[in-house]
Formats: sequence, structure tokens, C-alpha cells
Amino acid sequence: MVERFHRTLKVALMSCCKDSYWFNQLLWVFLRQSTTPKHILDVLAAEMVYGNQLVVPAEFSVYNLVQQSPVPDLQAPAKQHIPTDLHSVTHVLLLNKTSKPPLMHPYTGRFLVIRRTPKAFLLNMRGKEDWFYIDRLKPAYLVPYNPITIPYTLFLKHLSHNLLGILS
Repeated sequence: MVERFHRTLKVALMSCCKDSYWFNQLLWVFLRQSTTPKHILDVLAAEMVYGNQLVVPAEFSVYNLVQQSPVPDLQAPAKQHIPTDLHSVTHVLLLNKTSKPPLMHPYTGRFLVIRRTPKAFLLNMRGKEDWFYIDRLKPAYLVPYNPITIPYTLFLKHLSHNLLGILS
């Protein structure tokens, strides 16, 4: 019931307020809500509370409410960007949606992708398998590990040369 009222209140504020000073119109919106007939009961909310109708300004009459423009539709949420190579990488990073202290990385791990569907991935997270939606995933690009091998004799020669330079 509270969610429904909140939604109705939000739509009413959005329809009458064009700027950020919505709180100036809040009392008028409450008055309009209490003087609008309920669909199922066909009675005003003010009549149910006070026992009789409220006297309201003429701008709230039924004729003016019909002539007003309809309530604007709420915009659909914007599509999230899904990286094109997400479906071809072997490892992904996972977005941490919990509250974080400042200067913390938003993504965690480098998790192996076990199975893919169009909307979710099955990940191996430290030995456990779990499904995650792709809007929380980001490709993890792994740099191949190629250690540089130096012959031991060359290393000793370089080390002794540096030590002689320091001691002299």
C-alpha cells in the first residue's frame, strides 16, 4: 500500500513540477490526492476521513482536471553497455554492488567463466560455482606471463661489476 501511494505521489509531483522545487507543490499535491475519488469505492479520501467533502479552490475542480495534459510516462531505464568481447573471454571481473569505502576498486577478482547464456554466466569463484548477470561483468584481459631468463654466469658478472663499482 505504501509503495502504491509513493508511486502515485511521485507521478503527481512529476506531472505538476517542472523544476527542482517540488516541495513547494507538495501540499497542493496532497490536497489533490485527498480530493480525487478512489476508483473502487467511488468516494473521496477526505470524505472517508472527515465525513464530508473538502472545499477546494476552483483549479482542482473535475472540469480542470480533465482538461489538464495526461501524466507523462516514466522513461524506460537506459540500456547498459555490454562489451562486445564479453562472450569470448575466458576470465571476467565482477562488479561489487555493496557499499564501499572511498578509493576501493568497484570490480573484484579474475574469475574463470565455466558456462555462458545470453543473460548470465556461470563463474568459478574460489572453488564455488555461481551464476551472475552479464550487466555485472567486465572482461578481464590477462597478460601472458613470460619470465625473462638470464644465464647465471651473466648474472654473476653483472653483479660483481656493480659491486666493484660501489666499493671503489
